[in-house]
Amino acid sequence: MKLYEIGELKLIQSIKDFVKKENKNVIVGIGDDAAVIKVPESQFTVLTVDSFVEGIHFSMKYSSYYQIGHKAASATISDLAAMASTPKYLLVSLGLRSEISDENVIDIYRGIKKVCDEFNSIVIGGDTVASQNLFISITAIGETDKENIKLRSSAREGDKILV
Repeated sequence: MKLYEIGELKLIQSIKDFVKKENKNVIVGIGDDAAVIKVPESQFTVLTVDSFVEGIHFSMKYSSYYQIGHKAASATISDLAAMASTPKYLLVSLGLRSEISDENVIDIYRGIKKVCDEFNSIVIGGDTVASQNLFISITAIGETDKENIKLRSSAREGDKILV
């Protein structure tokens, strides 16, 4: 079904049903104005955001909706890994053309969920907006022990760089 036929509220419910995963630290998840999480006192919270725009970061000629979701989630989570942070939560914002189907959107979330499952993290919210070009923006929230945080400024000769 096309998005203009299903409407935003039904789309959000479909996404919520698809990504639903219980987590004792998520107080409020998808469906409210904002997500609410508990954060352990012994941890630092690490946040990052990455955005991907059709025609710049991916092409529908060469990428499936699944691949777009997978790429966006992988790239965003890699920023947390670079800082020795464990990914916990994702907020996903999508700019969607009205002719995209709800199944296409769920395919994007299939790619995201695959990455989340690999790292035991979950989607806890986000946003959808109408757009002339498809775009995806993911905010990832991670945790790290206070003594383990890694910064670019602390990099030294001989350190390993992983891609």
